[in-house]
Amino acid sequence: MKKITLNIDDKEIIVEEGMTILQVARGAGIDIPTLCYHEKLEPYGVCRLCLVEIGTPPKTRLVVSCVYPAADGLVVKTKSERVIQTRKMLSVQAILLAIKFPIILSFNFWLNLANERSIMPQ
Repeated sequence: MKKITLNIDDKEIIVEEGMTILQVARGAGIDIPTLCYHEKLEPYGVCRLCLVEIGTPPKTRLVVSCVYPAADGLVVKTKSERVIQTRKMLSVQAILLAIKFPIILSFNFWLNLANERSIMPQ
């Protein structure tokens, strides 16, 4: 497989093509918070908590790192002011949603149940 080079938080990382930004970051020891991501499930990106900023100023944009493919030459910021502020807003929304719909808080219960009954892929 082809090797690609990307830059995450000013750290140059060389990996094989086909990984997501989140996978590359975790492999390099760079923390990106997640809520809905689980390595045994297909990434969906619904919680948006793993947002990162890609590109170089003035042309940057926010993307969901658990589903966005790592690409050669990509510049990624995981702790920019824009990323941090957006994550704070999303966290507040998640808390308010969980208060309104308590079943959301039991997601781990359902995930553990699925694992115990071998419903989840290994």
